[in-house]
Amino acid sequence: MRDKQSIQIDSESEKIVNIPESAIGSLLPASDLSTLRKVLIETIGVEQTREFFFRYGWHSGVKDAGVMVSIYRDNIEGALLAGPKMHFHSGYVKKTKTTLFERDEKKGTLHWEVRWEESSEAKEHIELFGFSDHGVCHKIIGYATGYISAVIGEKVIIHEVECEGMGHEACRFVCFTERELNEKAEEEIKILEERSNSAESDQTYEQLKSERDNLVKVNQIYEKLMNQNFSGNSLSSIAKELHRAMKLPVLIEDKNRNLLETAGISREQAELNKSYGNNELIMKTKYVGTDSEGHRLSTPIFIKRKIVGYCSFLYQNTWPQEVDKLILERAALACSVNLFNERINSDTSQQIRGSFLEEIITGGMNMREAAKKAYYLGFDLEPTYFMIAIQPISNKNSPLESLELAEKLINWLGLYFQARGINVLIGKKIESILILISDKALLSDPLSKRKLSKELHKESILQFPEYQFIFGISSTSEEIDDVSRLYEESIASLKVANCTRNIILFESLGIVGFLLQMKNATIIQKYRLDILIEEDRNKNTELTKTLYHYLNNGCNLNRTARVMNFSTSGLRYRLQRLSDILQVDINKPTISYQLFTALQFLILLEDLDFGNDVVVYDQLEGI
Repeated sequence: MRDKQSIQIDSESEKIVNIPESAIGSLLPASDLSTLRKVLIETIGVEQTREFFFRYGWHSGVKDAGVMVSIYRDNIEGALLAGPKMHFHSGYVKKTKTTLFERDEKKGTLHWEVRWEESSEAKEHIELFGFSDHGVCHKIIGYATGYISAVIGEKVIIHEVECEGMGHEACRFVCFTERELNEKAEEEIKILEERSNSAESDQTYEQLKSERDNLVKVNQIYEKLMNQNFSGNSLSSIAKELHRAMKLPVLIEDKNRNLLETAGISREQAELNKSYGNNELIMKTKYVGTDSEGHRLSTPIFIKRKIVGYCSFLYQNTWPQEVDKLILERAALACSVNLFNERINSDTSQQIRGSFLEEIITGGMNMREAAKKAYYLGFDLEPTYFMIAIQPISNKNSPLESLELAEKLINWLGLYFQARGINVLIGKKIESILILISDKALLSDPLSKRKLSKELHKESILQFPEYQFIFGISSTSEEIDDVSRLYEESIASLKVANCTRNIILFESLGIVGFLLQMKNATIIQKYRLDILIEEDRNKNTELTKTLYHYLNNGCNLNRTARVMNFSTSGLRYRLQRLSDILQVDINKPTISYQLFTALQFLILLEDLDFGNDVVVYDQLEGI
């Protein structure tokens, strides 16, 4: 029911204190048309833009006049004076003042002069085009013309004699009835009478009005989507809000087209609507077919100028409208903000967890402090523990690319283990990504560590196909104080790993594993192997290789000679030369064992290369 209560106006501030609901909304807020003005002038020209805004204002004025007449009833003058207040209420002007008001109802004449300050139209025109040589408040003039004409039931003409857009201090209009027209009103008569019957003009008006309505719809939906971000809601809330507004199925995917969120459609159905050319990179909004009978409108989601995902509408028996594209692009922007916020929160959380892992490794906190911090981070300190050290391998990595990869890899690993409910801390130390796993149920099966490592390695390559990955896996422990040792073991295993043996368990290294953890090459220096290696390099001999084969064949002269295709006399000479350099009895079991272990250690580190003749630890071929 229409509110019949009169509008209440504060006499001092000239603000409308109370206005009936039926009188609100016919005038679009001034801010929503500022962009439209520039676009129209650039596309259809100054004259047609002027006409459009005059006609838009005129229609709005006529509509509001009908409401005001029903409110004021027989008080025509009251209804007239309420018009300037509507300008203020809609944000078109900051202040209005009537300087002259003369109306003779019997003669049907009206002479009305009004001054208004801070016209939004004038301000917009100055910002976009500078000062004008004529009045620019076409929308306000059109509104006043339609409003007054409808209230008094007689055609009026309004002329803007001063305008802030022309450099005047304020805008001032003069209103006359048609009977009192003067020469200044000829241009307005032309617009009002001659063009009012123009079919082309009406068509243009309706088209632009439709575009305005679409713009309002886009802004309203975008505001609702952004409110989801401001409220701290998830990506799922954005998808659901978008579906409510558009009544279309909504898909939000990552850059690899994996589903993140859906609305208005089940995940199973969404999987059936993968777009053709699923690996194609879409750089702008595009309409594509799907693997089912439908179609989809997709647009990329950007973060820091990089595509991180896609937002899409699905269509079955309909086709997208032009406004759908605008709304989808705004939705992608809202998704971008949401994902960026999630990334910041995730990065911050991961940095804290990484620092905690660093403190555990270095022993920088006692057990009580560690337990307290673990509780706040949601990490269960209960045993059993083991550690994985991961190192990406690429020939084309710059320092910046390495940092970016580490960040991406850590974030992905966090999501990977979170999805599987595995209790982990992830950090970075030197060139390696470290994962401390604490999961008693997982490690109850002796083969589970091996299985988890293989699956993680496979998924890492699938997620980052341009890289190879090598893994070093520590032993297990029941004590949190052993984390530092687990770290050393995982790094020692990583030193042995390569592209062919990409996953190495510390348990498979035997005595070499402990050598790999040594801070110096004590055993190598003790038995003068460094001098022997240097001798080979300087004189291009193969004494070190001879020593390896001799020890590997149980210090058997004839067997070694056959393996090396060497004469026994020549081999005796070399063995004597080895004894002279090393200054030890290489046939003594305790010495031969330590020498052989040291040589294996150097071969594993690739400090020694005897070619295909030597295979060290067949069990290190990887898991």
